[in-house]
Amino acid sequence: MSLTEEYSSHFPALPPAPPDRSKTKTQSKDKHPQTQNTSSQNPNQNVEENQSVQKNKGPETFKQNYAAAIRNQNHKKSRIKLPPRTHEIVQGKPVVIFTKEEHDILTDTCRWTIIGKFSRTRPAIDIIRAEFNNIIQLKGTVKIGAFDLKHVFIDVEYEEDYESLSSKNYIHLGGDCIMQLQKWTPFFKPAKRNSIAPVWITLPDLSWQFFEWDALCRIVNPIGYPLTMDKATSTKSRPTTAKLRVELDLAKPRIREVAVEIRNAEGGLERFTQKVDYEDLPEFCSHCMTQGHTNDKCRVVIQRNQSKKVASDK
Repeated sequence: MSLTEEYSSHFPALPPAPPDRSKTKTQSKDKHPQTQNTSSQNPNQNVEENQSVQKNKGPETFKQNYAAAIRNQNHKKSRIKLPPRTHEIVQGKPVVIFTKEEHDILTDTCRWTIIGKFSRTRPAIDIIRAEFNNIIQLKGTVKIGAFDLKHVFIDVEYEEDYESLSSKNYIHLGGDCIMQLQKWTPFFKPAKRNSIAPVWITLPDLSWQFFEWDALCRIVNPIGYPLTMDKATSTKSRPTTAKLRVELDLAKPRIREVAVEIRNAEGGLERFTQKVDYEDLPEFCSHCMTQGHTNDKCRVVIQRNQSKKVASDK
């Protein structure tokens, strides 16, 4: 196999751009025979037009077509194909380059990954897999892999399974073994403390017209990043309150109310205050920036206070 054939087999050509329907109609035999004759008299005309169109296409058009092709491959669960790119030498060291677009495409393949975290050394990976499958019912397959002694990566097949898992703060795997769940991020580092957690919030007595996803996202924007709403809110079957799942930064103070204004073109406005309630907030220690315990249960704080007491008694 030649080098060209090998390259083509690994990096297939991108799908062609869709045909211009207006030109197709103009060149139809049945409806426009005169146009057909004109075209046959000038065989190079279409080639010149196509070359002109290609010249006018900027790099942005190519990027969009390239991204669409790669994402289509990802949708079919096939391997991501990236074009070959040689490394660069920067200050005497080799540097491998990925474009922001390529990195986004790669990150998108991990969009249904969740991190399981254990406060102490985790059980054996086979035990975690067995307990997980006994407790959690999913529609698709799941892959659980060990990252280190305290973390595992959970990769599900379907988005609805991801949403179901991400709605939980933790999973009780039996005994006193609790696995906390957190969202995967591209630059996850286990040593870095994480104060972000998914939390259910309710908006009691919210006016009925605001029970729409886009409106709710705007209302909870000061609180955290909206993830989903519960079934009663999405189906508008519970008029008393709206309930959403948001990503909350536990290190920041809780927002207990949000002011909502309705402004008209003349400058007049109506305003009301929307109360915000939180359900099952995870424990968080602001001293060591760790989820799973509070400041008064922090071993570091307790040991420090005991040391101070011993020193003062001497």
